[in-house]
Amino acid sequence: MIILLFLFFVFLTIITYLLFGRDIIAPSFVFCAMYTFSIGCALVNYQFWGLDIITNQLFNIYFFGAIIFIVIGMVCKFLFARRFVEPSVTGLKKINVNQYFTVFMILVNIFSLIVWIVNVYKIAGGGSSFSSIMESFRLKTSYGFQDNMPSYAEQLSKVITVSGYMYCFIYINNLIVSNQKKFFDLSLINPIIYIVFSLFSSNRLNILNFIATTVIYYCLLKNVEIKLKKGSMLLIVKLMLLFLTVMLFFYGIRLLVGRLESTNSNLIEYITKYAGGPVKLFDLYLQNPIHSSIWGQQTFVSINQLFRKLNMFNIPEYLANKEFRTFNGFDLGNVYSAYRNWYEDFGYGGCLLMQGFFSLFFNGFYYKLIGSNYYDKSKLGLIIYGYLSCAIFLHPIDDEFFRIDISIGFIIYLVVFWVLYVFLIKKINVRLQ
Repeated sequence: MIILLFLFFVFLTIITYLLFGRDIIAPSFVFCAMYTFSIGCALVNYQFWGLDIITNQLFNIYFFGAIIFIVIGMVCKFLFARRFVEPSVTGLKKINVNQYFTVFMILVNIFSLIVWIVNVYKIAGGGSSFSSIMESFRLKTSYGFQDNMPSYAEQLSKVITVSGYMYCFIYINNLIVSNQKKFFDLSLINPIIYIVFSLFSSNRLNILNFIATTVIYYCLLKNVEIKLKKGSMLLIVKLMLLFLTVMLFFYGIRLLVGRLESTNSNLIEYITKYAGGPVKLFDLYLQNPIHSSIWGQQTFVSINQLFRKLNMFNIPEYLANKEFRTFNGFDLGNVYSAYRNWYEDFGYGGCLLMQGFFSLFFNGFYYKLIGSNYYDKSKLGLIIYGYLSCAIFLHPIDDEFFRIDISIGFIIYLVVFWVLYVFLIKKINVRLQ
């Protein structure tokens, strides 16, 4: 049945590519393409993982979850994309930012990065190598209550993050406008600081998210999301090569960021476990499910933390980490796809309902965005959509949207986005030599 499910997603990937105007960043196409890759990775381990038999529930959730996402995407496209004239991105304009302010932001982010690194070493408690330090830091901060990053360092990290995305957008915009192969300028320093910060957070997903957002920005700014032109296959080939490069990078830095348990894993084994493991893990979970004792325990982690701090609803302190599972003596990890969180908290019906909300948000945001003159009127919306859209790419692995983005912390991110947008793009538009 898993082979049938894979063929179904291959079919849906092709259909959504055609149905949504050959738009390679349409939410429905991205969603289906990511699940095709995830299930394909699982099939590499077909015999060893015992995938000849899967639960009907897994098949139904994957099947109906995809149908729900696509149908809502079609409705949003019809309601929003057809209500407005197509955006006339006749020509991008160079964003000339104040270089003194850029230097100031670089200094702020370097200071914030140093503060973060000092606290990483303090929490890790030393180590014989950078890899061992990062492993210790990851274990202490992910699986305990005592060793947490100070709140001031967490808030400074938001500035690093937003600066990375904002300057990435500016760099891509100006690179397209200049049409020159000038691969480095001042705007790239803040994105580089963000990547270094992600490494010191032992968080490779941040880097994957950042690369995915870069692709979203590039496609929207190049206007390829409306109608792929001749030569579009070359773009697709380039993106596939980029994807393979990213996978090699993801594998290559695993030890550097503290994943020492994967020392003896080869490339294929590691990537297929990470991307395809959630398929088998979710199937194992459905065979032996665990249900939440707290409302929204896995889905609304950030909201529950807020309620606990406000002494509301008598919510105890808890870790949202999921259990590790093995099969045939092989450790599969503890990532189960976004569906696991929703199923654990709200059951089968609630799982599909949450999928509907997820689809409505991203499809509504996307088609509202491209159904208007987004470049002239909605640059900030474009930047924020790119930042959030990583949740679609990561859906086969985990839920990033309800678990992380529905939070007070994200409101702070929005404020920082708005402040930097005003200073860098909307108000200050004079380049100082």
